[in-house]
Amino acid sequence: MENAEEMQTLVEAARSGSVQSVKQALEFGDDVNTLSSDHWTALMAASEEGHADVVELLLANKASVDTQRPNGDTALYIACYYGQVGVVRALLASGAAIELADDRGFTALMSASQEGHTDVVELLLANKASVDTQRPNGATALYIACQYGEVRAVRALLASGAAIELATNRGFTSLMAASEKGHTDVVELLLANKASVDTQRPNGATALYIACQYGEVGAVRALLASGAAIELATTKVLPHSWQLRKMVTPTWWNYSCQYGQMGAVRALLTSGAVIELADDRGFTSLMAASLNGHTDVVELLLATKTSLVDWTLEKDSQGTVALGRHLNEKMKEASKTAGDHTAIAGCWRDVKEQLVAYEGESRLLIKLADTARVVGFLKRATNTALGILNLLGSPDEISWHQALDREREDRVAFFEALLVDDERMVREMGNEQQQLEVLTRLKHGLERYGDVLNPGELDVMSAVFDAVVRYAEVVAAVVPQWFAISETEWSRAETSPVDEGEEVCVRDASVLALLNHPNVRKFYGACHVAKPFVIHEESYTLDSRGATWSYLLGCAHGLAYVHEQGLVHRGLSVNHLLRSYTSKKGVLSGMGLVRRQDADHDLTEADSVRERKSRSPEISDHANDPSVSSDILAFGLAIFDLLAINHEIGVAASPDESYKDKWERVDVVRERVRQQPTKQLPDTQTDYVKEAEWNLLLGMCAADPAARTSMEDVVYQVGVLVQQECVGHSSITETQDTSSATVEDVSLYEIQSLRMTLRETLDEADQLCSKLETFCDVNRAVCARLVDVYEQLESTRTSLSASLVESFSLILMHFYEMLDKSYFGEDSIVASTCAAHTVFGKIYTMHHDIDRLIFNSSDLESTSGVHHWRPILEQARQRQLKAMKTIQENPSSALEAVSLLQFSARESGISSLGSTTPLAQLGGISAEMLPQWFIPAHHVELGGHIASGAFGAVYRGEWLGTDVVVKQVLTDQDNKENRAQFRQEIDLWFSLNHEHLIKLYGACHEGQPFFVCERASQGTIVSYVTGLARRTTWRFLRDAAEGLQHLHDHGIVHGDLKGNNILVSDDIAKLADFGLSIIASRKEVPSSGDEGALGAFRWKAPECLMGSRPTFASDIYSFGMCIIEVLTGKFPWGNSIPNEAVIRNVMKKLIPARTDDFSVAEWDLVTRMCSFDPELRINAGAVVNCVDYFANNV
Repeated sequence: MENAEEMQTLVEAARSGSVQSVKQALEFGDDVNTLSSDHWTALMAASEEGHADVVELLLANKASVDTQRPNGDTALYIACYYGQVGVVRALLASGAAIELADDRGFTALMSASQEGHTDVVELLLANKASVDTQRPNGATALYIACQYGEVRAVRALLASGAAIELATNRGFTSLMAASEKGHTDVVELLLANKASVDTQRPNGATALYIACQYGEVGAVRALLASGAAIELATTKVLPHSWQLRKMVTPTWWNYSCQYGQMGAVRALLTSGAVIELADDRGFTSLMAASLNGHTDVVELLLATKTSLVDWTLEKDSQGTVALGRHLNEKMKEASKTAGDHTAIAGCWRDVKEQLVAYEGESRLLIKLADTARVVGFLKRATNTALGILNLLGSPDEISWHQALDREREDRVAFFEALLVDDERMVREMGNEQQQLEVLTRLKHGLERYGDVLNPGELDVMSAVFDAVVRYAEVVAAVVPQWFAISETEWSRAETSPVDEGEEVCVRDASVLALLNHPNVRKFYGACHVAKPFVIHEESYTLDSRGATWSYLLGCAHGLAYVHEQGLVHRGLSVNHLLRSYTSKKGVLSGMGLVRRQDADHDLTEADSVRERKSRSPEISDHANDPSVSSDILAFGLAIFDLLAINHEIGVAASPDESYKDKWERVDVVRERVRQQPTKQLPDTQTDYVKEAEWNLLLGMCAADPAARTSMEDVVYQVGVLVQQECVGHSSITETQDTSSATVEDVSLYEIQSLRMTLRETLDEADQLCSKLETFCDVNRAVCARLVDVYEQLESTRTSLSASLVESFSLILMHFYEMLDKSYFGEDSIVASTCAAHTVFGKIYTMHHDIDRLIFNSSDLESTSGVHHWRPILEQARQRQLKAMKTIQENPSSALEAVSLLQFSARESGISSLGSTTPLAQLGGISAEMLPQWFIPAHHVELGGHIASGAFGAVYRGEWLGTDVVVKQVLTDQDNKENRAQFRQEIDLWFSLNHEHLIKLYGACHEGQPFFVCERASQGTIVSYVTGLARRTTWRFLRDAAEGLQHLHDHGIVHGDLKGNNILVSDDIAKLADFGLSIIASRKEVPSSGDEGALGAFRWKAPECLMGSRPTFASDIYSFGMCIIEVLTGKFPWGNSIPNEAVIRNVMKKLIPARTDDFSVAEWDLVTRMCSFDPELRINAGAVVNCVDYFANNV
């Protein structure tokens, strides 16, 4: 776009609050509604920062008030989230749609309620905001305010008549939400407003049960005071037949003791509870309280002379499996002292949330299997809490870790006792399915996290594993590499159940683990035992918010890719067409895929269910096997249904139709599509489908499978519709200006970037075709067509449209550049043959572009024989397949050939190259399984050079239609150790998927090694936050801290943290260049200069300056320096001081002097991060909690 720089200036001027700068930008003609690169308007930027005067100026200049970002945010939503009441008032006065919701279903009222902006809540309610709107999960503004403990917002919502008993999809009421989080003031307010105290969830849990479970004493006391029924039990706990004084069940009694509910314990004792009784799992009151470290409860019980024998391990008693009791108690005490909105309170909440799944697990052996993960987490959490409380290096540090060690020893003793109790062990093993789950998870826990276990834990886990194998007579298979048990290991991840069972889950996961494409939903892992599920990136179906042709093009690319891998669907539907939350692209779900050669057998009953739900008649009727053709048909019908939903979304609401009524109308259509998808196109074109769209659908949905549009054609035609969609969004003025220009003499027209005329470019292209023997025939076919079109243009006697000549010149330029790159690439025969598929794809697109050019111009025709191009391309394709087979049988190159041919075989749906093939024995080289991340060089197009350094060169590039950064690495790949280290580096980086880490798409480890990673579009954090509010700056630093914590939690040291390695993309901060951490330690890397980790003296920790390798602690020091850099806008130690002086200062145990930019608390954080002694530096978890405090309280 011509004025892209000016538009960014307008957005930044609005964000800074400078009315004068905004006026100047508008006077220069900047479009007030144009989106910046990260999809922000100037109105949104000003609304976030609370610049009401700028907002009013923009609105006066007709700024669109309801424009939505890709995640659904509007200016009103943003202003409500940040509590900018003046801005909210101005936006509402301009007619902002008060009920518009974001992707997650959050309305403006919900966001203000969550953040506790009561003035905004009251303003929205006064403007008739719907108080009882529900998110897709059923949550209302009241529920959200209760969940976050915003008592004033709760009061305002109740005063406006909020429905107090509305429950979420899981049956949680507002009272339950407040009870779970321990917001006693909210609980009391709800009870005062007649909230039902004994409402039960589907599993029978009440607010009292939930408060007891999570240890919220105040909530328990308030609920009991309101008459909560203490005898109610959940469906998970069977009623007891024992006689209880005044109907107090041991279940409620022991839960109150177990979770430290002093208020509940006192109330139950007052009621005369029989405290010696055990529940159905063998827990007595004293045991439950002791095991969870609730000293106050233990003392109270002992004061009532409860027998100490309750503590002993007896038959039918479950014993102790709890961990983190001491840590929980200490953080609980510290949080009460410090207050709810402090870093330590946030840390305590995080720890409790992380342990919910473990503590809620009733099966002892599953808890044992989770030992290593939980121990590792608790060790990190202990260090985090110690760091926040400034207790590192104190006696408390030793005692806290010793307490955790004692808990681990007690736990080992319990399981040793369990092992010799045959009767109980048999009960705990469960049925055959449960036994397999235990074995799988034990093996996974040992293999994945086993390095944190002590000898006793290793021994007892091994002994339990052996005992289950002996008893069950089952052999645990090798745990798949993709096996995982929780989505919490990744950022922006979610699970999808595989209802069809274990077999289908294993098959789906095995296929998904091999896929790597930007338009196929990222797969993280799966659990095939017990209740199978897969874990993948967060996404939502296109039918939920409306599909654009851009999203559908992404899905088409994904579908074409899986077909190239030899895969097809058993039941493609609308549910497979998604939009990624992180990439904002259309993606294919990847579920339900099978290999083409497997499609005609091994049909399970679960597959039959999937097929019956499919759109394709031939699949439903079992007339044909799943195929590329049936996928294309199903894709076409899914597009038709999505267009129907789009139509309903676009239909203007009648004056009598509310926003809620409109979306209910849309939901009716959406539900019809999901339950009764279209099986066949209507006979005539519908009103809401355009002619070009209808023609596409007719080709895709032809009754004869052989007559259906090919997938290549589908991708191309959808791409054309995307272009038309974009043109439709551009201004009419621009279109008219372009179309009015003419070219008088085409022979003088010059391609500026090449500095050649069209004829000169055609001559050069002809010469290159002669030199490139590999693809000579297909290249010449394109060249001949271009020559024919040029001669037609040249022979035209009238002036030609400038747009026609420009379109021709673009096709010609792209063709010439493709030939030029191919000629200077000097590819081997193997590489050229493997690249054929990519070359054919480009040639195919060029032919289509020429077809469109001729079709859309009255000055051109296609009567010449050179325009019959399909037979030539198909013949060439067949020759390349034969050439591939020949090379596989008689290869002539080494490691690069192995990788390229394996990749090509995988692309073609051929089984992996085994050890018996000639290729596998090439030169004595074993053909390893090709890693999922492998990207061959011919799949990446290099663009402009960005930078060079000690480790290699960095370029812009494109991979499968996605903008990327390509980093060529200078390393000796002939060295075996270097090769192994490089591959280990990529394995680590590729396994990480976190929204605050630059994403690795893939790499090539053979030939010239390179990384392909995400391109950050908004520059470095230092440049991006200039002029932003301080709270916003801390928010970006929190993003970076969370990325660092994720690295450290996975055992990875960054090693090169500095301001220009923290980038911004999609309005969030991300760490970059951690992928070079291992490379940075290699001996061949130069030890001087200003590039890379070795030259970043101003950010380096003292021990690294003295020659030590980077560690977690040195990363913390470097990040502290980054905080100084970001908040001051200058390098640590200033921009002018020489490196030698920096080193001298650091060796003197000095850090940069505090400036006025820092408060006392902020600088205290920096000093603790930058302690000279690495042992005294806080860890990444503590940094996250402290930075989060500043992001919310500055």
